[in-house]
Amino acid sequence: MPKFVVQFAQFHEDFRLPELDALSQLENVAISFDRSSYSPISPFLIVDIASAAAAARLVRRGILIRSIFEYWASGQTYAEVFAETEQIRDRWALYKQSSFRFIVEAFGKSLAQEEKLRIIESFSYLGFEGAIRMKGAEAEFFVCEEYGEEPGPLKRVWFGRVVGRGSRELVERFDVKKRRYLGNTTMDAELSLVMANQALARSGTLVYDPFVGTGSFLVTCAYMGACTMGSDIDGRQIRGTAGFRRNTDGIMANVAQYGVAGRVLDTAVFD
Repeated sequence: MPKFVVQFAQFHEDFRLPELDALSQLENVAISFDRSSYSPISPFLIVDIASAAAAARLVRRGILIRSIFEYWASGQTYAEVFAETEQIRDRWALYKQSSFRFIVEAFGKSLAQEEKLRIIESFSYLGFEGAIRMKGAEAEFFVCEEYGEEPGPLKRVWFGRVVGRGSRELVERFDVKKRRYLGNTTMDAELSLVMANQALARSGTLVYDPFVGTGSFLVTCAYMGACTMGSDIDGRQIRGTAGFRRNTDGIMANVAQYGVAGRVLDTAVFD
């Protein structure tokens, strides 16, 4: 089965694998990987998935996933990466005439632009003849030097073709600082989105939050397609008569802000 590499964000590390498992269920994409190889201090995890299309579908709702790339090579040195890449020459030919671009990053270190250019040029042996396009390229190749969270020597170089990206832009979109209504119990936007995935929120499901507070979980689950409802012992949080931004119609102000009124069914006050 083809190998792919999940590139995680370095946030909420304890939730990364549970979210990945949830995405597998949500998108009906079978995955397999060695769980003992997972490390919370590394952003990379090799997984087996049937196809690039399935891999892209797997991560498209991911919040703690930055991208997924088709595995081409990895090694402790570039020499090892080049040697492994030589073993898949048939794959190079698929992209010989395609427009392309390279993305070069480092985890645990900053790379100067000159270093990035040198790294890109070191892959010239691939012989791609297509146009270089920074936007809309038909093929996107990813190189990452992994140093680790603590300063130290190079641990591993990763190389592959990007096939999909997560939805981390939603963290910014649902940023609590941008909410019309904000209370002292408002849940972190990133966590509420991750929980929506772990709750398998999608069209045709009903999500109930018994500690609804200011409604973060209701809004993110509704955005993912679920119908939602919630309750809380403190009706002031629901109505918007308590918290940091009061008299804004409470939860319903945020519901309107994110355009999910048709899927947030109701709220109630009780213990």
